[in-house]
Amino acid sequence: RTLEFFWLKHFSFVLHECVVQLDMWCSCAPRVKDDAKDDAKLTEILVRLEAAGLAQATAKSVLEQQTLPPAPPLPGDRLRKDGKYDIFVSHAKKLLETEERAVWVSDVAEAHGLLPFFDRSDLIEITEPALKAALLKSEAVVTVLDPYTFYSQWVFKENLFAANIGIPIVVVYDGDRFRWEGQLDKWLRLYPFVFSRQGVLVSK
Repeated sequence: RTLEFFWLKHFSFVLHECVVQLDMWCSCAPRVKDDAKDDAKLTEILVRLEAAGLAQATAKSVLEQQTLPPAPPLPGDRLRKDGKYDIFVSHAKKLLETEERAVWVSDVAEAHGLLPFFDRSDLIEITEPALKAALLKSEAVVTVLDPYTFYSQWVFKENLFAANIGIPIVVVYDGDRFRWEGQLDKWLRLYPFVFSRQGVLVSK
């Protein structure tokens, strides 16, 4: 009975910790949604990715292809200075090529006048409170997709938190390294809230 009591107490503690962690990521009140503003921001982000010279990005919906408008010209120094970010780059760190693609997304955004949040360059120490604070200041989340993306608790929590408070999410994946069908489409079935908007297939 003593052993049973110990395990019951231990399980209760673990359960409590899980609730605390989920509450931390999910309890914020949803922001006031502005679909027109969100769509305009995401279109701009996708256009910048497509226009990048580092690689040719082809915007593609999960279900259908969509043609993007030409990129409007940008002033020379457009990086925002209001303490907010245009995009939050979310990615798993298991594969080197995914890390490289995340750096590419950040570089492309910055080169085209958008201010990205990238944990490796913006944080000295990566912690949940710091990531949550950055998400709250971000206009959109760009999630770099690979076969291991949502095995990362960090990525899962980032995207769940963004979805819960109404931050739009767009996924980017490397079409030269990964296949959508049979390799990446499992994430659509498991986490449909991440795929409510068009994704970006990037190829060289």
